Amino acid sequence: MVGKRIREIRKAQGLSQSALAEKCGFTFSYIGGVERAEKNFSLLNLDKIAEGLGVGVHQFFTYSYQYEQLPVSEKVIREIVSMLVRHDEQTIEMARSLKTFQQVSHVDQIGMAYVFFYNWPDPKR
Repeated sequence: MVGKRIREIRKAQGLSQSALAEKCGFTFSYIGGVERAEKNFSLLNLDKIAEGLGVGVHQFFTYSYQYEQLPVSEKVIREIVSMLVRHDEQTIEMARSLKTFQQVSHVDQIGMAYVFFYNWPDPKR
C-alpha cells in the first residue's frame, strides 16, 4: 500500500525513480524495491522519501480503493494538485487565474489546467 502510493505520487510529479533516489540519498533500485514492496524501510527512510517528494508522510497512508473508481475529471484534478506541489508561487498564481474562466464548462476548465501544467516549465528541472 505505501509503496504503491509512493509510486503514484512520484509519477504524478513526473519524477523517475533515479531522480527521487538522488533527492533522498538512495539508489534507484532501493526506491523501486520500496515501491514494489520488496524492500523494508525505516520510518527515517520513509520521511526522507516524503521530503524528496515534497509531501507529508501521511500522504503515503491515504490510499483507498475508491481512488481507482474516480471519474476521469477527478483523477485529472488530483494530478494537477500533485503538480502544484513542485511549482513556484508565480505558477500557482497563474493556476489560480484559471478560475476566471467560469463561463467555460467544468470539463473544459480541467482540460485547460491539465494542458497548462504539462506545458509549463518545471522550475526545479
